[in-house]
Amino acid sequence: MIGRETLALHGEDCLKTCARAGVEWPCALDLERSDKDVPGEKAVDFSTDEESLSAMFEEIDRQNGGRAKTEAIVTFTGQVRAREEYEIANTTHGTYGIGYGDVGAFAAQLVMRFASKIEVVPPMREEGLKQVQPLTVCEVMQNLKTLNGIPVAIIGVWSSGLETSDLIEDGCDTRIATGSHVWPNAIALPWAGQLAPTPAPHLGLDQDATREKLAYLRQHSPLTAYQNPWEQVHRQKFAVIYGRLETRQRFVEVTTPSGIKGNGFAHLSHAPAQLLIKGDPSIEVLEEATPADSESHR
Repeated sequence: MIGRETLALHGEDCLKTCARAGVEWPCALDLERSDKDVPGEKAVDFSTDEESLSAMFEEIDRQNGGRAKTEAIVTFTGQVRAREEYEIANTTHGTYGIGYGDVGAFAAQLVMRFASKIEVVPPMREEGLKQVQPLTVCEVMQNLKTLNGIPVAIIGVWSSGLETSDLIEDGCDTRIATGSHVWPNAIALPWAGQLAPTPAPHLGLDQDATREKLAYLRQHSPLTAYQNPWEQVHRQKFAVIYGRLETRQRFVEVTTPSGIKGNGFAHLSHAPAQLLIKGDPSIEVLEEATPADSESHR
């Protein structure tokens, strides 16, 4: 997988999830050259064959047709690095591990010695990109375990404030409960860089399915505009957002000085799931609240 800030070797359908320090890491290795100084790691006793890497990049450029992100099947030899202990960082955007590569996203690293057998993976056919059917927040909540780790497009009410950015929906038939804690129908939206899947142009949406679900949301989960204590106006939006869904393998109650909450995601661990997104390219706004929709923030 090659991107602007990412050079990584990843696999599909790993038999086991790599879980360290409470974080589920991607099934991938960060790729690094031998001359890169990595804090806390010893230097390797070989040098990266730059000619083989140059040949790899030239072959990828020849085959990829100018795409910004490229996936290629490549055989690497080298030396693997991994942490003796893993730490985590809790931020307002979620919980992240201190690993390797850009933003410490990988649990292990391969120091490259030689690259060979290069085959670029062709892009999806354009007609295939037009068949993505968005799921509502309620539909996702009913299938969290099934969708965990899977790229998905979700349609809902995009509500953002000073410390939260969520997709929400009112009136779901079922609510997730952990003991006495009842979770909101909310999916947190952290910007996750290379951990997030790359969306197709216009998210590749099935437009008929999108219009049908938007009409449903207008009736059952109407937009509001609200003013926070600092007199800033926030307008909710109907949006479809594409990313990789993450949830917990097991929900637990956590007792804090402010009360009982769950082991969720984002600010105050409020959300039972999060959708890892690349930012603006992952979002398609459909409608925005107007001043006539103003009321107290729900």
